Amino acid sequence: MKIYTFNASDNNRVEILSPLRPKNRDQIFHNFIAETEYTEVNSIQECDVAIYPNRAYNPETLVFDNLVFDAAEKADKYSKPLIIDATSDSDEFLNIPTASILRCGLYKSLKNPFEVECDIRS
Repeated sequence: MKIYTFNASDNNRVEILSPLRPKNRDQIFHNFIAETEYTEVNSIQECDVAIYPNRAYNPETLVFDNLVFDAAEKADKYSKPLIIDATSDSDEFLNIPTASILRCGLYKSLKNPFEVECDIRS
């Protein structure tokens, strides 16, 4: 699978990028990361999937990263699937229906079709 990461840093903390960026990986996710072959590409036009390299909400402060909208626009422009990590304690609605948004603890009545609930049970 070819992945575009919007130039993610080497110590990236977005868990879905852990196979590509293992430095500082949170060990709680170690057992859940599938061993598979990923190739990082430098151009969004060449990728199979794009992954936004930052969490949409800072886990400590819940401050929203507005650059996520630029990434969604770029992925949409090239018709590429985009994955956004919005796992946090925020229950604020993130309206980007063109992306797959990873969330934890979604209220079932508020879940949108483009949101995916994370399940980290052992």
